[in-house]
Amino acid sequence: MTGARICHNPSANISIQGRCPVPELLDAGVTVMLGSDGTAPDRGYDMFRHMWQCMHYHRRHFRDTSYLPPGKVLEMATIDGARALGLEGESDRWSRARRRTSSWWICSSRTSTR
Repeated sequence: MTGARICHNPSANISIQGRCPVPELLDAGVTVMLGSDGTAPDRGYDMFRHMWQCMHYHRRHFRDTSYLPPGKVLEMATIDGARALGLEGESDRWSRARRRTSSWWICSSRTSTR
């Protein structure tokens, strides 16, 4: 671990045609959390959209569907966010929240039309 932490905002990166090297940062031991610039006029606070964008953005770039599997992206949006914000010490609370989020994610995925 490097101790470095960053917030990746896939919507902003796409709009400026840049690329945040998330897979490379993860390989280097950097904690990467997902964020949103939802207050921008053409954005929203939809974190599921940001997770989808993050996953597919890098898969398209590398032309490889194994990059950033859904579980890792969910982790970046939840537990890695807690780590990046220095809330890792509150593990019991985050553990319960992660279980609820994971359960909700599984149920939502089964009823999704996408």
